[in-house]
Amino acid sequence: MKLGLMILMGVLLFTGCSAFKKPEELRVGILSWPGYEPLALADSLNYYDEKIKIIRFPSVIDVLGAMRNGTIDVAALTIDESMVYAQENPEIRAFLICDISNGGDGVVAKEGITIPAQLKGKRIAAEESALSSYVLNRFLKASGLGLSDITVVPVNYDIQLQTFSSDQADAVITYNPVKDQLIAQGGKLLFDSSKMPGEIVDVLIARDSVLKDKKASVISLVNGWFKSLKYMSKNAKDANKRMASFEGVSEELFARSLEGIKIPTREESVQMLTKGKGSIHETSVPLIQNMRTQGLLREDSSFENLFTSEYIGMK
Repeated sequence: MKLGLMILMGVLLFTGCSAFKKPEELRVGILSWPGYEPLALADSLNYYDEKIKIIRFPSVIDVLGAMRNGTIDVAALTIDESMVYAQENPEIRAFLICDISNGGDGVVAKEGITIPAQLKGKRIAAEESALSSYVLNRFLKASGLGLSDITVVPVNYDIQLQTFSSDQADAVITYNPVKDQLIAQGGKLLFDSSKMPGEIVDVLIARDSVLKDKKASVISLVNGWFKSLKYMSKNAKDANKRMASFEGVSEELFARSLEGIKIPTREESVQMLTKGKGSIHETSVPLIQNMRTQGLLREDSSFENLFTSEYIGMK
């Protein structure tokens, strides 16, 4: 399915077509991000059962909206977005680790701006999302700047390319594929997620009731994901060609964007989701503290039950 049609489908579903959703379906909402494309790759290779539907949305705001109104059952989100959502919806569970960003997210400035200090008094475009707020604050702190030094321009992810080429902003908080597209157009990378290792982790989330009621499809989704990773390893050229087409970018650019993430193995994912040393329960503590400091999370919010390894080990 062509990218434009997939995005159109996501928009139509989000804007009120949930009446067409079949009760037995497991609808999975994603957006264009290299760490989510193995989900779409598995779909294209017919690795799932027939009840699983992958729906592409133009931005994280739309994915969250579809999750809230019940249009989708599963959402691909970063853990910071998941935590913001979960503090109001304690039934939410993160049941699969998709990737860890290691350069895939970043701050790109227009040509002529070569250091962060030059952004003082300038405009930075960003989505109105927890992730963008978090990355912006980490960037400002690392650069010795404050929110009062810049003007934040709210811009959805799907129009960031147009915004960057116009006179609406001097820099943008973004992620791949847009990040690398902006750099290819002459943008200057000022900061990326390699400077905040382990802090941006992408996961699949669903309500606990969905995981239990549609368990067979959830297991099919998880197993299809890992089967897709094997296909990527053994058939990299074809896999990259397919996934690049999903995002509407070149194979070369997509292959480069994969370098900005780490996709864990099944064994690594089980370890990350299981409480103990090195688990995401442990490594997310600094993230939670930072998000509370930034006002993105309440002080009384608890994520003790957010992560589960119950479904990832089943084959």
